[in-house]
Amino acid sequence: KSGGNQYHGELVAYGSSDQLEGDNVNDELRAAGVRNVPKLHGMWDYSGAVGGKIIRNKLWFFVSARSEGYNREILNAFYDDGSPILVETDQAFHAEKLQWQVSQHHEATFFYHGALDIQRRGASQFRPPESMEIHRGPVSMYKGEWQYVKGNSMVTSLQYGNWYKHAFYYSLPIYEGT
Repeated sequence: KSGGNQYHGELVAYGSSDQLEGDNVNDELRAAGVRNVPKLHGMWDYSGAVGGKIIRNKLWFFVSARSEGYNREILNAFYDDGSPILVETDQAFHAEKLQWQVSQHHEATFFYHGALDIQRRGASQFRPPESMEIHRGPVSMYKGEWQYVKGNSMVTSLQYGNWYKHAFYYSLPIYEGT
């Protein structure tokens, strides 16, 4: 996405629920102890983007954001009250870019992208809800670039960037029916 002198954008939304899923638990699976199909409690994916000129033929921008996730039951995993234990996942993304035509031969570009995924997970039919944890994983990357173009035969580019991903894990308090 390099921008341009016209503004462009988009908005997108998707979603789903258990009403659109099937059930494949047959008598053989029930006899083996399967008590539930991991029902989807919700799924979503929302995004938007916009870009265009700040100064015609000189300075352009682009920004985007996205949020997606789902909540799904874990196969045969229940709280003491019989309610299903869920895996809950949220992800958020954003990107920003600025492009500057400094002169006829010189151009500068600045870009940043961030993401964060959060998931509550860790229980199963054999692991109690007290063993659940929250995983939080931020990601960040950025880039700066200076480009020099001489005629139609020489391009020089100087770039610097960085990328990192972290992972943090937190224990959950004991389930209290909330």
